[in-house]
Amino acid sequence: MFAVGNEMVGELSEFESLLAGLKNYRPDKLYTQGSNNFLENPVCSNQDDYWVTMRTSKTENIRGSFSPL
Repeated sequence: MFAVGNEMVGELSEFESLLAGLKNYRPDKLYTQGSNNFLENPVCSNQDDYWVTMRTSKTENIRGSFSPL
């Protein structure tokens, strides 16, 4: 498994291009654009083999380690 980065932002199309190239080079691995990428507006890429995120929208947190404050 390989994640490009953590809490990164930018152009989703660039991440998808990078993942496509990595998959071509090493098709025996699972790839994702990163952990918690696009933190404020999370999106799963068509190139993601798995998705690591703490929320599924701006208001819906799915990680269980948030403070109640």
